[in-house]
Amino acid sequence: MLCRVADLVTVRSWLLLPPLFLATVVGLAGAICAVAGTDVALSSPILFGSAAAIAMVTSVDVDWHGIRALRWAGWAYVGVLLLPALMIDGIELPVPIALAIGLVGAGCWGAFRVGCR
Repeated sequence: MLCRVADLVTVRSWLLLPPLFLATVVGLAGAICAVAGTDVALSSPILFGSAAAIAMVTSVDVDWHGIRALRWAGWAYVGVLLLPALMIDGIELPVPIALAIGLVGAGCWGAFRVGCR
């Protein structure tokens, strides 16, 4: 059973969680690969499957405003996140692009945290 830590999150905030997670993971992988001197190679099934799992687990804390159609749209969003996990085998990125994506993700996390307070 899941325990709520805070109030309900907005639909917009919930929609932003998986992309922010993806950007953060790409940025961290870019930082590690920059130190190692290699290109960034990510597993799409693990990356997008984790993002879909985050969306599914956190969907119980979303303020859906009692609209059943929004709940169904939430399940469709989880399905859209699973499609790349099933269709793409891997993603290779140059380190500078991965670091840029990570910086944007980190900046958005900061704005996201400020907006939650």
